[in-house]
Amino acid sequence: MYLHRIFQLAIVVGTLCLCSSPSCLANEKPWGLQCEWETKPLNVENGTPRLSWKSEVARQTAYQIQVASSAEKLEANSGDHWDSGKVNRSESVCIEYRGSPLSSRQVCHWRVRVWSDAQTEAGPWSEVATWEMGLLQPSDWQAKWIRAGELNPAKETPALRHWYVLAGHTLDKNDQPTRVGEERLRKMVPATWFRKSFEVTQPIAKARLYSTAAGYVEVFLDGEPISDRIMNPGQTDFDRRILYDVDAVEDRLTPSDHVLTAHLGQGFYGQNAGFGTKFDYGDPQVLLQLEITYADGTRQTIATDTTWLTLPSSVIKNNVYAGEFKDSSFEKDQWIHAIESSEVPTQKLEAQRQPAVRVVRDLKPVAILEPKPGVYVYDFGQNFTGVVTLDMRDAPLPARTGVFLRYAEWADKNGSIDQSSDGSFATGIHQVDAFVTGDREANLYTPAFTWHGFRYVEVTGIPSGESLPSPQWMDRKPSLEMLTGHLVRSGVATRGKFECSDPHLNRVHETALWTYESNLISLPSDCPIRERCGWTGDAHATLTMSNLNFDMAALWEKYLGDFETSPHVSPAIVPGKRGGNSHPDWAVAQVLIAWERYLHDGDEQTLTQHYRRMQRFLDHFWSKRNEDGIITSGYGDWCDPVRKPGQPREGGRGTPQQTPPAITSTALFVYAADLMSRIAAMVGEPNTSQTYRDWRDQAARSFHAVFFDSQSQTYGSQTADAMALSFGIVPASDQAAVARSLNRDVLDNWKGHASVGALGHRWLYPALSDAGYGETALGTFYAQGHPGYFYLFDELRGTSLWERKGAFDPATMTAPVRSLSHPFQGGYDAWFYQGLGGIRPDPQAAGYKHFFLHPCFAKPLDWVRVDFDSRYGPIQSHWARESIDGVEKIRWTIAVPPNTSATIHLSGNENDGRLLEPGQHVLLIR
Repeated sequence: MYLHRIFQLAIVVGTLCLCSSPSCLANEKPWGLQCEWETKPLNVENGTPRLSWKSEVARQTAYQIQVASSAEKLEANSGDHWDSGKVNRSESVCIEYRGSPLSSRQVCHWRVRVWSDAQTEAGPWSEVATWEMGLLQPSDWQAKWIRAGELNPAKETPALRHWYVLAGHTLDKNDQPTRVGEERLRKMVPATWFRKSFEVTQPIAKARLYSTAAGYVEVFLDGEPISDRIMNPGQTDFDRRILYDVDAVEDRLTPSDHVLTAHLGQGFYGQNAGFGTKFDYGDPQVLLQLEITYADGTRQTIATDTTWLTLPSSVIKNNVYAGEFKDSSFEKDQWIHAIESSEVPTQKLEAQRQPAVRVVRDLKPVAILEPKPGVYVYDFGQNFTGVVTLDMRDAPLPARTGVFLRYAEWADKNGSIDQSSDGSFATGIHQVDAFVTGDREANLYTPAFTWHGFRYVEVTGIPSGESLPSPQWMDRKPSLEMLTGHLVRSGVATRGKFECSDPHLNRVHETALWTYESNLISLPSDCPIRERCGWTGDAHATLTMSNLNFDMAALWEKYLGDFETSPHVSPAIVPGKRGGNSHPDWAVAQVLIAWERYLHDGDEQTLTQHYRRMQRFLDHFWSKRNEDGIITSGYGDWCDPVRKPGQPREGGRGTPQQTPPAITSTALFVYAADLMSRIAAMVGEPNTSQTYRDWRDQAARSFHAVFFDSQSQTYGSQTADAMALSFGIVPASDQAAVARSLNRDVLDNWKGHASVGALGHRWLYPALSDAGYGETALGTFYAQGHPGYFYLFDELRGTSLWERKGAFDPATMTAPVRSLSHPFQGGYDAWFYQGLGGIRPDPQAAGYKHFFLHPCFAKPLDWVRVDFDSRYGPIQSHWARESIDGVEKIRWTIAVPPNTSATIHLSGNENDGRLLEPGQHVLLIR
């Protein structure tokens, strides 16, 4: 039954505002000033940087921005770089700088004031904010790319030999034993240290360290890390661009002697073990440039060159797929001069604007299992991505004891781990770290150049002087405190929060978050063990949910840059050498991501910047249609469920069983062409806009003509119907019937379950709830048995979203063989915000300048709380059931940020279309 029929929605109490009148906000100065999404960036390279601020005014009518070379000039009312004058615009997000040209290292001081409709005079100026330009020209770099000299693999020891076995002995795709991984691991050379001593001779006014590497690099000043960045810099098409960082270090330099140090690992640049040896770019190299400006104005530069010294590291093996081997006794004090690289590893150095990878949360193990004597399995209670810290300082171990850490997503009921889900059939290696103990203080180990996906860590050991693991390698059982887990991901800030009255649904939401956060190492990946790659379809499958949970602006900007550097118009993977020209239903991500950047952040510049690239892709997409106007090239609704666990998939792998590629590719073309028509109009190309509109309409007609079954009123599957409804493909006369058919398929054909795969999760739930079947949409999360969420949690003991739940039958199989951390199954989470909470952006007033409130008050939920931090301020949609005089009503509390407005959508109710001004509003609905 339709929700609006159930509730007979009626407003019985009006709204309550935050203040008695809008003028109470009028004198507040702007705050929260940001340039390029940061409060004080040091590495801006955009010549027209985007400026944003918040204002405590009900309605901004104009603004004035001043940008100057100093705060003193602003105080004197002189914007010597730019004074916008009074601009009659209400937006305060993504306002482009339009002043004098900007140069390398330039520091820009800026402020803003606004006018409101409550008064004719300008409000007070904001506090002064700053941004700093990066190194814009190749000539700004005095540093040289340097590397170590000729390095040889470490000599074999019993511990190293055992690591080769653990990490390099696997089964191939035919389940036959192979040692191809061991062959690759044996050829690996140690990581390397680089150092330079220098003297600071007088007080410092300013110091900037510019650093990067072809590989992963840790940078230290006087033995202390420069920052908390790890797995850095982020992965790119390294031959096209490498990202660099900028750090302000003047507070760490005093007149005395200092040492600048870099620790260099393979990273993805030198990755030549997982998936073979054809995807690396060469030997790792490092580039550092420290620029010191003294108080008297003189300058000093310390830059990498052949005067730097280098030394092999005690990390004698490192690979992002396989892991690390660290031998505390290996490092020796035999420094030699570094070598200047004969070839520059990249065409361009570019500032790293996305949040760096860092530790965002620590986890403690919940139990230690001992399936065999001397084999200790730490259970963290949660599948996640990251590293561990092994603290052996209080363990009674002699020096040269080998300790081995095997990582797994699965363990049997006895605690024995199984690494079958790690994809070693494709990579040729397992994920294993090893540590050889040294002196007590050295027995604290955290991997530097790798990460792992895991819930369980098996710890075993080889006693000093022995060649095989021993049950007696420790005199006493280890403690829980010996191992600490660290969730590692790009440091994107949390932007949204969802919670409700039901613990199970909260767990479904949190499971999507755990899985997404476990696949965000400088790019959106599909799984953290086997692939670790930026599969483009996986990126757009979770696009909306990611934008509602996290501040993804800078990360998406970097990822769109990866499309720009790809040599392929329709790549399945960006960045990296694994990506080739592939199916357009995956590569359409480039259009969808750019559009959502505009939708959620009001960023038109991104649309303009990537418009030509998106045009080339859409032309390619259009060229793929057949004589019926259908695009058959695609992956389809990948990894949709089979009917029962263990059932073989027709076509193998993740081949869709319900929704073939012709449906998803053609439907997604309709959607992409619609978006590109809007974008073309925005960038001032009306004729092109009309062409794309014609393409869109032609593809929609073809889709309907070929796939629509007029008798059953369906396009053939849940994903097909959901996409057709969501993309406006269904003719108006058939929309209600298609929605009924979709509802019936969920309830009758699939017994309340969703039968969607990677591409369908985003569209199924809003298609149902917007048509009045909100309780059916909500009910899919409660359906019992396979492939539901109770089945995932209770039967499979899952704590993250699995690639294919049906690929594992716990009744007949010992362990899952596919990834247990695949975020592309989590697109549903967007509906928790946009459906249950009802917060939806308006494309006509992007960035939530205006937004819609269209909640689904579905039972059995008693209350829902959704919060979202828009660029204008926090949005809130909280609702709860309560009984008033024996009548059930919904109390709905809404917060509308300053300088925005919202429109209520409650179909069939007199308040449908009601406009809400800034403030807090409380509605009672029955």
